Amino acid sequence: MNKNGLLLLLAVLPVLLILYFVYKKDKTKEPMWLLLSFFSKGILSCFLVLTVSGLLSAFLPFMNKDTSDMLFVEVLVYSFLCVALVEEVCKWLMVYNGGYNHKEFDEAYDILVYSIFVSLGFAFFENILYVINSQSLYIAILRAVSAIPGHACDAVFMGYYLSLAKQAKILNKPGKEKEFLKMSIIIPAVLHG
Repeated sequence: MNKNGLLLLLAVLPVLLILYFVYKKDKTKEPMWLLLSFFSKGILSCFLVLTVSGLLSAFLPFMNKDTSDMLFVEVLVYSFLCVALVEEVCKWLMVYNGGYNHKEFDEAYDILVYSIFVSLGFAFFENILYVINSQSLYIAILRAVSAIPGHACDAVFMGYYLSLAKQAKILNKPGKEKEFLKMSIIIPAVLHG
């Protein structure tokens, strides 16, 4: 296997392993077409992130600097607002619009599965770009044990709060539903940052 093949394998294997694990844990399996749809939405969310980030960089010129050249406050803003919040909102939009009111969302675990598939669709595409562009086995391994599981963990929190929001909606508690919907974005964004 050549270096690019090995890098590609290292970029996608952690995503596939986590997806397989999550799929196996689902007692009542979601339709495969639906899961592939959420995975694709995750890839699509990458392009939304690129668009939003491009617009933000027009208003926040420090975003165009290398992080080593930024002031501490700029790094914080960049990490929490420009990266974490933008990425999590874009993924959340895909999960919420595609899954929150979907007829297949009939168990609490379902929205966690949807969130993880969207998040790992995002991570799949992002990781391929990072690893292939870097041409570094070190980067591939580092991202396999940090960024990929990190995206999956953020998605678990997103799905957890979306599940609580749905339960509040069913119980006709609109105030609680709104609170949990907000938490489904805030908590993953803070953890991601």
